Amino acid sequence: MSETARLLRKNGFALETVAVGASPTFKYMCQYLKEGKFPEINEIHPGAILIGDVSLVKENCFALESCALTVAD
Repeated sequence: MSETARLLRKNGFALETVAVGASPTFKYMCQYLKEGKFPEINEIHPGAILIGDVSLVKENCFALESCALTVAD
């Protein structure tokens, strides 16, 4: 996204928002943005990681006990 934003701006496109998002990459994007690695990116859409779900547990992005809700039958 950073490279695309740079190319678009170089070719005359005015971009106010450059956003990325995906739960599995959220932790790393936060780290990279804090380090200044992608200055073009100014918005993150983290998705389900804010509440946690089983798909993130299966991807080892989230601990089961950290999920926001448990449904028992």
